[in-house]
Amino acid sequence: MPKTAYQKYVVLGILEIRPMAGSEMKRCIREYFCNGLEVDENAVSPALRALAAEGLVSREVHQEKAGRARNVYSLTSRGEQELKRWLHSPEEKDRDLLLKCVFGYGIPPGTMKEKIRAFRTRCEAEVTSIETKESRIASLPDTAIEKPFLRSVARFELMKYIAHLDWAQETLSMLETLEVPGREA
Repeated sequence: MPKTAYQKYVVLGILEIRPMAGSEMKRCIREYFCNGLEVDENAVSPALRALAAEGLVSREVHQEKAGRARNVYSLTSRGEQELKRWLHSPEEKDRDLLLKCVFGYGIPPGTMKEKIRAFRTRCEAEVTSIETKESRIASLPDTAIEKPFLRSVARFELMKYIAHLDWAQETLSMLETLEVPGREA
């Protein structure tokens, strides 16, 4: 997914929380979004302009006490529909799943569980593949100069996917006990 499209869903998801100004959205990203999501707070303003041009967000000018004007953005019904469509669509990258988890309150828990289970299945396949490669690496002669380096990288990848599996299990457990008002299980 192109980065600009990704930023589009960041902004739509944040505006689902409530209408807000661009500066509030940037602060939300800075204070609450993890670096692994690859969310650029500097992309908020261009994304807002593009989304307004598409009719997915509306802008309302609010006059402040000091006479300054402040633009407050809201989702339009088209914006709500587009966000919902994206939340239910298949993920192209792991970061897409993570971003959808940020806005998980907009997805029925059952659908979210399906997404996490599919992610877990992909991670299990990666673990199996890496373990096979580790076996091949182990069979190299101890005199092979590349052996410890290949093993080091394989271990890194294996540990990353084991951490992903732990996260998936923890998230599924959380979803089992989560009660979200107005959302079906």
